[in-house]
Parts: sequence; C-alpha cells; structure tokens
Amino acid sequence: MRRDILLLLTAAGLCCLLTRLIRSMATQLGAVDEPGGRHIHQTRIPRLGGLAVLVAFLGTLGISLLLNLSLMDVFLHYSLTGRWLLAGALLIVLVGVADDVWGLAPVWKLGVECVAAGLVVAGGVSIAALGNPFSGTSIPLGWLSIPVTVVWVVSITNAFNLIDGLDGLATGVALIAAVTLWAIAVSADRSGLAALSITLAGALAGFLLFNFHPASIFLGDSGSLFIGYTLAVLSLRATQSRAADIAIVIPILILGLPIFDMLLAVARRAFGPTRNREEPISVYRLFVTRWASIMQPDRRHIHHRLIAAGLSHRQAVCALYGVCVTLGITAFLVLKGEGWTSIPLLAVMLFLAYLGARRLGY
Repeated sequence: MRRDILLLLTAAGLCCLLTRLIRSMATQLGAVDEPGGRHIHQTRIPRLGGLAVLVAFLGTLGISLLLNLSLMDVFLHYSLTGRWLLAGALLIVLVGVADDVWGLAPVWKLGVECVAAGLVVAGGVSIAALGNPFSGTSIPLGWLSIPVTVVWVVSITNAFNLIDGLDGLATGVALIAAVTLWAIAVSADRSGLAALSITLAGALAGFLLFNFHPASIFLGDSGSLFIGYTLAVLSLRATQSRAADIAIVIPILILGLPIFDMLLAVARRAFGPTRNREEPISVYRLFVTRWASIMQPDRRHIHHRLIAAGLSHRQAVCALYGVCVTLGITAFLVLKGEGWTSIPLLAVMLFLAYLGARRLGY
C-alpha cells in the first residue's frame, strides 16, 4: 500500500509540473481549441494535455524502477508484453498529437488505432474466452479472439475521445475507472496491475487540477485516445483469469458511461439519415466513411443533454462522476459476488440506465 501511495503522489506531482510546460508549448504550436461551434468554452484553450499525462505516467514508472520500488520483477516478467503495449500507446499518442496540431481525417485515426490494437494482441493480451462471472463457465472464441480484442480496444479508445466534451469529464471518468481497476487488482493480489492503475490514476489526478471547470488546458486527442487505449488494455488484464477468460461484464461496468455514450453516438451517426438519399450506399461508404464519422464531434452527447436540461457545467460533470463511481462499485461487487446472486444488482443497473436514457430524450 505504501508503494502505491508513493506512485500516486509522484505521478500527480509530476503531471502538475509537466502540465504547466505543455500548456505553454501547446499555445506556441497553435494547438488550441477556439470558442464557438460545438465548443462550450468562451476562450482559447490549449490542448495537448495528454502529453503531460503520458510523460507523468511513464516518468513515474521509470523513477520507481530506478528506486527499486518492488516493480522490477513485474517489468521483467511482462517485458515482452510491456514493449508491445508501450509501442501501441506511443503510436496512439503520436496520432493524437498530429490531430491536435494539424488535424487528421477520422479514417486515418481509425487505421492507426487498429494497428495499435493489433499490437495489444501481439503483446499477448487478447479476449481468448468470455467468462461467465455467475456460473464460472466460459465460451472460447478461437480465431474470433483477435477481431473481438481489436474491436474492444478501438471502441474504448474512441469512447473516451467522444466523451471528452466538458471540462474534466473524460479525465475524471478515467480517474474513477483507474481507481476501480486498482481496487480490483489489489483484492486479487496482482501488484503489477495495481501499480500501473494507481500510477495512471495519479497522473490523471494531477492533470484534473488544471482540467476541471474552468479548464486552462484540455486533454486533446493525444490524451483522450491515450487514456482510452490504456484503460481498454488494463481492464482486460484486471479481469483476466489464469485460463485467459475475460469476465467481460466487469470491464463493461467499469467503463459503462463512455461505452453507453459511444453506443448512442453509433446509433445516432452510423444509422442516421444519409446526406443525400439519392446517393447509393456503397460498401466503402457504409463500412469506412460512415463508421469513421462516428468519431466526428457533435453536441448531442449525454453531457450536452444534461446541460440542456438545466444543469450547470460542474453539476453535469459531478453527476456523471457519481454515475461512474456507482458503476465502479457495482463492478467490484459483481466480481467479488457469488455467482447468480449478482444478477439482481445488474438488473437494477440496466433499469436505471434505461430510465436515464428515456429521461434525457433518447
């Protein structure tokens, strides 16, 4: 526990220092969000905040290795896996930085994300079988494990990109998810995953000091894509048994809010009316152009609807924080529960999600 507290505080302090530097650098590079359009803020806000989170995350892990804070054995054991995952994370951040500074077409970002997700599989992290947390049985996926894993990683990566629409929202949601993963890892005596999760939580906590409303810097695509990618991988590792089963309901609960918002965005954009009804829908248009357009921002997300319903900026963000905390606690209880006794709890959560969606006009 003392090690994890040190990792948390180190990552938070390092991110605070780095955020100030990155904020100035982003302004000089012209990587800023202008007011107007879909944006709620009224002034020019620099982005590229994801660089501060990334460097604080990796820097803290590097410092801990130098000080030998019980992490050397973890990194030696997962050295090959770690290299693949680190390569994917850096690739994700690079495409995010490019989009923050110059702007990229959604198709290019989607392609790079698929490559990064492929690196996850190459690193040995895959959904080989879907475990049933209620009965203890599992369903092997065989060759489907590769596409299912890629879809999971790409989906969660973009889910955090889509939900990054209010000051501090994506950062706080990711922080809650990271703390939940840390609690699960600690309860399962998985020190390596606990260290990674709490370090990410510390970096996010440090950044949130500058990102909460009124924000002085945004995550940008470099940050939202990075935390989505990292949490997608960590959520699989945290709920993976020795038999490589994934209790998929657990990561779905932990990341429930961004997943729910993403599914609504998919239904709204991918299956909405075409721009020109007389134009035939080709295979390319259906599977590339329209699906890539899912990553395009709009002002019809859950958080936008909360503000339209009369909540202030901070009230909307804090309300969604509360939802994420509830989902995190539910995930922990389901994972530690005894078989089918968790079904009533999940039924209640599904019913509340239905009521919430109807209340917001979905």
